[in-house]
Amino acid sequence: GDTSVHIKAKTAMVIFHKGIKQASAEDTQTLQVSQYYFDPHDHHVYEDGEQIEKRVSGEFLIDKVYGCRVNLSNMSSKNQRVDVLLQIPAGSLPVFNGSYTK
Repeated sequence: GDTSVHIKAKTAMVIFHKGIKQASAEDTQTLQVSQYYFDPHDHHVYEDGEQIEKRVSGEFLIDKVYGCRVNLSNMSSKNQRVDVLLQIPAGSLPVFNGSYTK
């Protein structure tokens, strides 16, 4: 279908357009994404004097606050420009100045 947009302005205006395109196979093979959830009130354990992040495993509970950490790593020697969209799961509420989408 037709994806064009026609705008008729009554005054001067500035338009910004940003498109999204599918990444090439080469680009996606060099980006590594990892994600995990944690309990912000019980986030670490200590083993042999070293602080280790404690990750949530198993079922998520209703009316419980969880944190999420997302790591994005560029595994290549080439600089890459990427946009990352983060969203909390449907039915969840943002806490600690968080947002639904970032």
